[in-house]
Amino acid sequence: MKVLFLAVSLCLLFYGHSPAGPAGGEGAGAGVVMSVRRDALFYGGSEEAHFAVNLENPGEKTVEGVDMIFKLYRQCRSRDELAEVREGKSRTIINSFYVRRGMRLEPGKLEEKFHLDLPSLGLTEGAWPFRVEMLKDGVKVAEARGFLFISRLQSGPPLMLMPLWNIHYPPLRDARGGELDGSLAAACSLSPEDRGFLPSLLRVMETHHGVRTAVALSGQTGSDLEAMAGQKEGEGVGGAAQVLGSLRVLASSGRAEVLSSTYGYADPAQLEEMGWRKDLAEQVLRGGNSLAVLLEDRAPRGFLPPLYSMHPELPALLDEAGISYTLITETYVSAARDGKRALAEARAGYPLLLRAGEMGEIRGMMVDSRTFHLLETWDAERDPEGLVVADDILAETLLFQRESPAERRLCLLAFPDSFRPRAEVLDRIYGAIELAPWVEASLPREALSRVPPRYTSALEPGRVLEDPPPYLTALRETRERLLTLLGALQDGDALGDSLYTGLMAGEGADLYEGYPEGAGGRYLDSLRNWVEDELTGIRVKDQGTLTLSGTQGELTVVVSNVNPYPVRARLTLSGRGVDFPQGDSREVTIEPRENSFSFPLTTRGKGGFLVDIDLYLGDMRVSGTTVNLRTSNINTLAIILLTVVLALIALNLATRKMSHWGKRGRHERA
Repeated sequence: MKVLFLAVSLCLLFYGHSPAGPAGGEGAGAGVVMSVRRDALFYGGSEEAHFAVNLENPGEKTVEGVDMIFKLYRQCRSRDELAEVREGKSRTIINSFYVRRGMRLEPGKLEEKFHLDLPSLGLTEGAWPFRVEMLKDGVKVAEARGFLFISRLQSGPPLMLMPLWNIHYPPLRDARGGELDGSLAAACSLSPEDRGFLPSLLRVMETHHGVRTAVALSGQTGSDLEAMAGQKEGEGVGGAAQVLGSLRVLASSGRAEVLSSTYGYADPAQLEEMGWRKDLAEQVLRGGNSLAVLLEDRAPRGFLPPLYSMHPELPALLDEAGISYTLITETYVSAARDGKRALAEARAGYPLLLRAGEMGEIRGMMVDSRTFHLLETWDAERDPEGLVVADDILAETLLFQRESPAERRLCLLAFPDSFRPRAEVLDRIYGAIELAPWVEASLPREALSRVPPRYTSALEPGRVLEDPPPYLTALRETRERLLTLLGALQDGDALGDSLYTGLMAGEGADLYEGYPEGAGGRYLDSLRNWVEDELTGIRVKDQGTLTLSGTQGELTVVVSNVNPYPVRARLTLSGRGVDFPQGDSREVTIEPRENSFSFPLTTRGKGGFLVDIDLYLGDMRVSGTTVNLRTSNINTLAIILLTVVLALIALNLATRKMSHWGKRGRHERA
């Protein structure tokens, strides 16, 4: 089918190579732009190769006396030699000729065509670099480079190529629901003037049926997509619904495989080094479960660690979460105890076994570092059509396949986060992969089933220590207070899940950059303020001064809770010279109202005492006050004597009054 499809496509001018190289000064062809197209993606070596050179003179003046020269270089026999070509290192020229001499470049565009007789050159299979140069008075003013691919469709199995896109964006909203970052909304835009990356990517994936793709999606971005798709208005709303719909169709039809990541795109190694392993385990579980719900399917079996960051403890967590394979880079393989052998096997195109705890193991696929680097360093301004980057991918995969053509091997083509090209570039790359006979675009789960590890011994990933980013250091205190509040909530309280989800999003690596400015600073402020507002709603009321009639009494503590939920807390009383017969600490439940708690006490003597009252959630003090406690200086006997004296006085007054009443009565009768 590939050969038939290719034969049909040869009637069209296929794509070629890149735009402008160095330019001369004013009047010497400055600003001349050129690109080259070929009539086929690859050749068998027994035909003519036809080229079309597109030239553009963007200036207003005609450029006279320009020469165009074609140079074909010695074949690249290794991927190291491909790197030398990209670096501009000199190579042996096996054929060169002037296409035209003394050209006159009017302002605007023109096209020059020429052909190359391949049989006369005797080219063998491989990647043959070429350049087309524009010279003015012997000085190069523009150039375009590319490769001639010679492939005779030999019987060896094609390289199993796995394109992988990593889709994540900073949270749309902060911890309290305020607007935070518009990157995802912009990426979902359907505007004809500025179409977003995600609709373009999904359209290309739908169009090129011969290329199956892996997509890694963080749970936070998936949740944001779903939230946007459910809205009626706003930037990217329609695009979000389209992206979700396309992703679901591609996944259900088997043309795309979705890998999970940590929920908030949190760096696994950093969480481990910070001692937040519980959070990491929850990040892994939530990341997979959220995608299972989003895609209406079972949880993904593959995992992409954010920033491709690994830690020796991560495979065990993945194994516990039901993950069967993950991605790894050369950094962590080479840092392992037996890293030299494992690195050689992974570079040769074989998966690895990673040790997951004492007994378990999962598979690991190493990102192809060469293609990753060329994508990461791609210059969109010098290669706006993606002609060079597409050829570079083909050259890398062709030589990779030719290293061991009789063996079935795999290559993980991971697109960096920085690689977000226009739709035309995506179309060109996918078209190249679709037609190249030496590769077979595959899903990771299929490639792993067909290419087993060469060795059965499991590798423990190496530990690569890095200083924690300032953002995570600043997050530590807020995280501790948030977790303490969670521990004080009643089981099943909805606030608990909301708070923890906010923390999961707040641990994302997307928030590190530029802290304390930017999205990271704003998110952390929102999370901190949310937690503090919840905690300040629980307060011990000031008691002022309390006077006891003696050395024994009772102290009533009033705690106000203005939040709409109860919390478990601990009240602790302390004071020099004061004892609490029933204990100075009590576990209590603070209901959403004023709560009163009585503590019997005794004082060691008379006078004034200070009693400190502290309210704790877990080990965290959230409120407190101090009571000024006083005892009366009048003892009990004095009170009795005073009572007797007062009674005698009252009796005396009553007797005298009765005597006066008797005299007044006798006078009246007389």
